Amino acid sequence: MKRIYVCHKSIENETEKKEVIAFCKYIKDMGNLPLAPSIHFLHFIADEKEDRGFYKTAKLSILSSCSELWYFGDTITTSMTDEICFAMEKGKRVLYITRETFEKYLEKTE
Repeated sequence: MKRIYVCHKSIENETEKKEVIAFCKYIKDMGNLPLAPSIHFLHFIADEKEDRGFYKTAKLSILSSCSELWYFGDTITTSMTDEICFAMEKGKRVLYITRETFEKYLEKTE
């Protein structure tokens, strides 16, 4: 089982949270272990900007332990670009997944 880092734009509302969860379910069903720090950190980091140093270091630490980075969405943020570049520098496979690929999982999270 490969560890897959879930790269996505920040979660600012319930719809975006559901998209990340659906993407994780897709990765799991592909036989991999999805690691989505933003979902985990939602439970104890109240303000991403306030804890920026910890948040960025923690995400890159998790990414270091993964064999691949998968991302989705029409927007690539600065944070996502940093994560993608870090993964490439470390020789990790970077894969873009279209929304259509995991769309059926969105219905299951609603």
